[in-house]
Amino acid sequence: MKFTRHTACTSCGGKSIDYRLDRPLMQVHLSKLVSLGFSTAPQFLDAGILYATNEELILTGPFGSDRLHIRCKVVNCDHNLNDLEALLQQLE
Repeated sequence: MKFTRHTACTSCGGKSIDYRLDRPLMQVHLSKLVSLGFSTAPQFLDAGILYATNEELILTGPFGSDRLHIRCKVVNCDHNLNDLEALLQQLE
């Protein structure tokens, strides 16, 4: 999967990170993320939302959209974003 990263500063001093994808998010993408160690909650799946989390990141986005929003749980998450980008490239 190809993507473009967009980063914006937030009012609280953090970062807002969005990825624009070359294809829409699908449930199969969530299944792949779960197989790679992310966890999810069934209420998000029932609502049509991709929600995946691990120790460092929270990924969210509506199924059918070409955007994925990332929130970092740690202060310096640039290394985690590089790892995430490698995972995104594996998604088909």
